Amino acid sequence: MIRIPTLIPAVLAVVLAGPVCAAEPLAPAGAPADAFPKPDRPVAEIVAPRWSSEAARDKAGEFAEVARGMGFAPGETVADIGAGSGYDVVRLSPLVGPGGRVLAEDVTPDYLAALETRVKGLANVTVVRGEPHDPRLPPASVDAAILVHMYHEITQPFGLLYNLAAAMRPGGRVGIVDADDIPSRHGTPPALLRCELTAAGYRETGFHPLKDGAYLAVFAAPPADQRPSPETIRPCRDGATRRWRLPGDRCLGTRTAQAFTLSQPKVVSIAAPSPMMQAAACSSDSGSTNPSGRSSRCWPCCSASSA
Repeated sequence: MIRIPTLIPAVLAVVLAGPVCAAEPLAPAGAPADAFPKPDRPVAEIVAPRWSSEAARDKAGEFAEVARGMGFAPGETVADIGAGSGYDVVRLSPLVGPGGRVLAEDVTPDYLAALETRVKGLANVTVVRGEPHDPRLPPASVDAAILVHMYHEITQPFGLLYNLAAAMRPGGRVGIVDADDIPSRHGTPPALLRCELTAAGYRETGFHPLKDGAYLAVFAAPPADQRPSPETIRPCRDGATRRWRLPGDRCLGTRTAQAFTLSQPKVVSIAAPSPMMQAAACSSDSGSTNPSGRSSRCWPCCSASSA
């Protein structure tokens, strides 16, 4: 009779349970999520590792604009928080050079496994497993950090910002790229972003409009010993979601729709979506998966202005 070593079933169980990912945290856990207030806004679901096709993002010059706005330099350590498919990671690697380092952080096992495969051969890239509220990066190790098209997906932004600040070197800068739209439509209104970052002790140092309704906001992280205590942080009111929610929460084919404020309805003019947003938009309102891989009832297809 052939005896099967007891270790084999255990190994098979791990393999069948999901992707095997060697990525680990680089630092002990920071402040826990429950030490911070919950944000007063919707949190978008993580539905895909990429914002749009890489060809479309290259055509829009997104990375070049972000690199220019962030001022990345050879020899720096740059953290990509929520690295997803690794679009920015593989472009950061040659930019910081052999003397620099790229920390590709994410929390989703599938994305981490794919990242490790993609960055094989890039000696200056390290894949890091973080937590939704904590990137788990070493103290005072990062010159610059970017959060690209994912801030609206952070369930505990105050916790993540608090723990990220501890990983930043003096003068460290944090760049956030997002769509100028409400969180439920996978964006963050700039005013809401500024409020939340200010509440966490960050100071805005730059703002750069990007193509297709996106923007890059740059902040200076507070020194670790000057971060606001978690219990003193107050969530920011998400007025944009309250003002601009559309009936049925669906994208409309016309250029005019009824939007509702807290007090009374008003008519707003709806601008046509950009080509990138059209490519990412869902084919129907039934929750089907759109060409970008995002599953959503409604992609950011409107920029509201008073009619």
